[in-house]
Amino acid sequence: MKKCKELLMDEIHLLNPQLVILVGSEPRDAFRRELSLYPEKYMSVPFSLKGVPKKTQIEGPLLYKQLRERLYHLLDKEKGQVL
Repeated sequence: MKKCKELLMDEIHLLNPQLVILVGSEPRDAFRRELSLYPEKYMSVPFSLKGVPKKTQIEGPLLYKQLRERLYHLLDKEKGQVL
């Protein structure tokens, strides 16, 4: 996991995306520090809502809604910069 994270961090640094979406519990756990330090750049969502703890089943739809809102916001911001 450490080697994979190092490679991903290099790619994130190189590409400098506005948002990094961590899908599933393993990426979320691996990037826990980044999630807490840079919540504007990193966001975590569950991989699936089936076969997961009740808490994830309840919070999952809200996280996906927040993700859609953030993506729409970034797209709107991007359109404004192009004009």
